[in-house]
Amino acid sequence: MKDEQTLLDEAIVHAEEVAARECGTDCGGEHACLAMWLKELRDIKYPEKLPDEENVVSLDEHRIRSEGEFEDEQVAYVEALWGRESFAYNVAVRDLEAMRRGRDDGALRPPETYHEAMHMVLHVRALANDIARHFGLTDRVRSEDDEAVGRGHESGEAGDHSGTDH
Repeated sequence: MKDEQTLLDEAIVHAEEVAARECGTDCGGEHACLAMWLKELRDIKYPEKLPDEENVVSLDEHRIRSEGEFEDEQVAYVEALWGRESFAYNVAVRDLEAMRRGRDDGALRPPETYHEAMHMVLHVRALANDIARHFGLTDRVRSEDDEAVGRGHESGEAGDHSGTDH
């Protein structure tokens, strides 16, 4: 008798085959959705372990810089926590214009303008792309998120955005 994981894998293959065969029909769409749900269930019940390499993504690619400005200073901070039934995040920034004018107290604070919030979102999305690349989840990478912060990844390599100001 087959174990549960094998049966689940076979059900995923079957759903994908029906989805491909019935592409463009309601039946095909339903089987594509079913395959997606079954994969999610499999990933939860039988999680695949990551390789025994350092699971750290370099944040250097995501530092906010403008021609050498702010290289050694923290200008933004994002923290995310999640569990089975909860999710929380914290975002903090510094006033870059005040830093440029030398009138910044160095304190991180919640974003106060839409401009600051927008740039946090853009950079977090680009960071998500690097995390996806690091763990081989290339189907989760959205090139438009890299482009939004002036980073190109045509070769799959992390780009240098030391000349950007976001």
